[in-house]
Amino acid sequence: MSKRKFDFILVENRFYRDILRIYPNNTYIHSFDDNLPETWDDVYKVYYSFAIIRQYFDDNNKNIVDYSDVLLDMYVDECSIIPDLSQFILYVIDTGETYDYPTLGQPAAEWKIEKETYTIQEVSLNEEIFEFRENYNFSVFNNWTNQGYRFSFDKDTTLLFCNWLNKVNEYLFKKRRFSI
Repeated sequence: MSKRKFDFILVENRFYRDILRIYPNNTYIHSFDDNLPETWDDVYKVYYSFAIIRQYFDDNNKNIVDYSDVLLDMYVDECSIIPDLSQFILYVIDTGETYDYPTLGQPAAEWKIEKETYTIQEVSLNEEIFEFRENYNFSVFNNWTNQGYRFSFDKDTTLLFCNWLNKVNEYLFKKRRFSI
């Protein structure tokens, strides 16, 4: 049985939850020739289908099922970088360099990832404590509809996001939803 969706929570509070939802049944992998690719190196390009959806909560903190908004719709992300996105994120974590690379296809999602470091200073009666923190700011932009969405994670959540992306990619490759 195939999965219908993969969700990752981007933002959640008592009023709403924003999720990144990938649709595996509408995602396709193309090879260089008429043979099915055996590894990701054999893949010519990928068409991912995803959306960022806002789900609202009622006063009892229950999801209002019939009411949600699509904040970013990428029904077709031509030449998607999602198979490599976790590697780009890890590169930003390691180097601190901003990832910002425009896409060539249309419609396509353009991703920007920035590392932000800051210091929190706590002062007590006898000592001064400095705590260093890292945040990662993400921007994704649909170059066809001019829709965009921004979100931020701390380092631990960013690493969880990378793991989630890798699991989604592994599932999609094993599922072998190919278009030759």
